[in-house]
Amino acid sequence: MTVCSRRLCALLTLAVLTGSLCGSASAALTEHEKIVHLLNRAAFGPTQFEVEWIEQYGRPAWLDLQLDPRLIEPYDTKVAELLASYPTVNLTMPELLIGYPQDCRTPECSPQRIPAEQAAEQLIRSVHSYAQLREVMTDFWFNHFNIYAYDGPNIYAIQPYLKDVIRPHALGNFEELLVAVAQSVGMLYYLDNYASSKPGAVIGGRTGGINENYGRELMELHTISVIAGYTQQDVEQVARILTGWTISPPRSGDLGFVFAQPLHDEGAHVVLGKTYDRLGILKGLDLLHDLATAPATALYMIAPKLVSRFVADTPPADLTYRVAETFYYSGGDITATLRTILESDEFYDPAYVGTKAKTPLELAASSIRALGGEVARANLLLRMLRNLNQPPFACVPPTGYADVASQVLSAGVLIQRWEGGDLLANGDIAGILVDVQGLLAGDPQGDQLADQLIDAIIQRPVSDATRNALRSAARSGLTPEQLAGLVLSAPEFTAQ
Repeated sequence: MTVCSRRLCALLTLAVLTGSLCGSASAALTEHEKIVHLLNRAAFGPTQFEVEWIEQYGRPAWLDLQLDPRLIEPYDTKVAELLASYPTVNLTMPELLIGYPQDCRTPECSPQRIPAEQAAEQLIRSVHSYAQLREVMTDFWFNHFNIYAYDGPNIYAIQPYLKDVIRPHALGNFEELLVAVAQSVGMLYYLDNYASSKPGAVIGGRTGGINENYGRELMELHTISVIAGYTQQDVEQVARILTGWTISPPRSGDLGFVFAQPLHDEGAHVVLGKTYDRLGILKGLDLLHDLATAPATALYMIAPKLVSRFVADTPPADLTYRVAETFYYSGGDITATLRTILESDEFYDPAYVGTKAKTPLELAASSIRALGGEVARANLLLRMLRNLNQPPFACVPPTGYADVASQVLSAGVLIQRWEGGDLLANGDIAGILVDVQGLLAGDPQGDQLADQLIDAIIQRPVSDATRNALRSAARSGLTPEQLAGLVLSAPEFTAQ
């Protein structure tokens, strides 16, 4: 076929495939369908290896390992091998500052390498790590505690933010995660708390003052939410409590958290009716403890957000309450909270299967995994994520990137999503290796080719409209690679 006719055929097929997200039929899921659903939601899509492993050892065994990723890390040799090509990912902050100075004018030492290589690491781990649930939660928590990586010192701070703050705490305790975020250079700079001081304090030759940005987002987006009914007075008091939480200047040879007592607003402060009056940094730690363990944080923020991520854009109320109870009574144990979700009846309810739109990262990673692929180099694929409106670590608003269909999908990105899958399946993205032929048995043609690719890539039932459209495309003479690109555009694959 000519390029023109191939594209026309593909676009006609895509028009049939593109439809609204909808749940599966009302029949209960088979065990295989439950495995695929689990891997679609708690991982970045199924691979043949993981499906077969779970079929042998069971879903509970897989979940137990995922919730304790220390048991998996020794086997993540592929990740370590691929990350060896990215020198910045394991450097200390002083090493980053020395090796990638702001005044560098060559790509080899440009500080722009740091966020670019962090994005490559995220993609590599999403595709290749056996600790899949930890990577899913790393993505979740990064967006919950979003920072913008391309402003000021955050071009350096993005690496320790992922490596030392988000990923190690992704399956841990929420309060510990909240404190680590609050004391991270990335958050301190992004929401300006590094420059917040008691009124009249002198900072770098200028008179400082209270900055409320972090205090406001700490309550609105990170913990209790606006539903809790805090006031502007509460925001101001939170900001006063956290004065002096700042960062060391890059000229010191390091870039890290510092509590500067001379900048701190001492004395008693009242937030949500409670008085905080301990000295220095202890007052802020008391505040973070109360916000992390507040019933409102469990019920209004964490539970609905996690249930929305793993079950349905509109979280079912009964499950949300149960998840909030687990989160609250466990003291913010993220592992216990996830277990409540992933072992619930609602998680496997057919009405919710296929209703979550994959984000650009999820679509890219699951597509590579479905094709038995490898991320040898990530730069070109990361550019495609930019075209899909979610370039890694580049969300400017503190809300982070959305994972609900109404904000992920738009008419403007549907063709780009198909084109990405087409380029990937045809081996046209430099640095991404795929093996479509390895998915096939024998030399199938026509309907048989379509059916084999559906079974290998989607691994769960598809609608008659989807199957008929793909069979028609196969009969038109598309190669297996071209047809695989269309399978990656099927609603049963682009949804999870």
